[in-house]
Amino acid sequence: MKKIIIFILSLFILIPNVDADSRNLVNIYLFHSNSCPHCKEETKILDELEDRYDNIRVYKYEISDTKNSMLLSQVSEIYNTKITSVPFTIIGNKTFSGFSTETSKRKFIGAIEYFSNYGYVDKVADLQNLEKPTYQVNANDPDIDNYLENYGNYTISLPLIGNINTNDLSLPISALIMGSIDGFNPCTIWILIFLIATLISLEDKKRMLILGSAFILNSSIIYFISLIILPNLATIISSNDILRFIIGLIIIIGGVFSLKPLISKRKINNKRLIIIGITSLIISLNLLELTSSFGLVSMFNQTLFINNVTILEQILYTLVYILFFLIDELIILIIIITSLKVDKIKSKHKVVAKLTSGFILFILGLVFIMNPNLLVFKI
Repeated sequence: MKKIIIFILSLFILIPNVDADSRNLVNIYLFHSNSCPHCKEETKILDELEDRYDNIRVYKYEISDTKNSMLLSQVSEIYNTKITSVPFTIIGNKTFSGFSTETSKRKFIGAIEYFSNYGYVDKVADLQNLEKPTYQVNANDPDIDNYLENYGNYTISLPLIGNINTNDLSLPISALIMGSIDGFNPCTIWILIFLIATLISLEDKKRMLILGSAFILNSSIIYFISLIILPNLATIISSNDILRFIIGLIIIIGGVFSLKPLISKRKINNKRLIIIGITSLIISLNLLELTSSFGLVSMFNQTLFINNVTILEQILYTLVYILFFLIDELIILIIIITSLKVDKIKSKHKVVAKLTSGFILFILGLVFIMNPNLLVFKI
């Protein structure tokens, strides 16, 4: 067993570490007045966005300062626009006059997302000798105005129903639909198959249901933490090679130890080590499951963020999402376990189940390290 683990470690040491693509720098310039109430509203929004995005820089210029007022005049000439009031905002090379509680936040986020992925010429950075974006402008980049007009309007495909737009749905319905879709995430299904294959050896439906439900509940708790406390957790994992390697390696080792009884009859007697191993595996599998859904999870998070919900509303909508995610998995678990005839399970079936569970873990861990995009749930 030690030789197998050493072989796996040496295999991945040879894999080159490729840094994840960093997002483009997005500079934001706010011209404001201390006596302007809308400016104060916008300042709060920009502070919130600066905490949320690590690739943006917000520069604020109070126009009662002569230098800032002169800069604003220069900006007016450069962008060939007449500036009659503040707040006046530049994100990338897109200008925004005034502030609207209903629409500005959506437009700001849309512009940040656009310029995080596409190049632009930062004319203000040239004037101020500030750090410039690194992405080059490409003639094939989408039109910024069309992008902003449609930003936040996600399209979801549903069986028998067809395509629906999130803009046409209330937030509770959006949470219900997205959570239900996430419950049928292919990666989630594979993990459920592993779980059931592992539980077969118990030969007790009640215990299988209890332990299986506990695993699913644990998934739901991690989802809740991610959506409420660490909204960028899935993105961090998917973009961090080292963290992804550790999670994938734990899953691979879990697969190897699942096969251990078939390889060696020598048992592990250290209970503390067993508990740590099982706990690490469960957490790693749930983090993998979360990462595979990060597109849908990000969509849900962004929908709430754009709509400027309160903390209480965010918690309630997230609970709806998780509830329907949970229901899907529980239904699948209950149907499969109740249909099993545990009294007819023979030793050879247990061997096949062990092989299946170990093989699933090994492949999931390997793919997660080598090419996690293969596990991403695309809707």
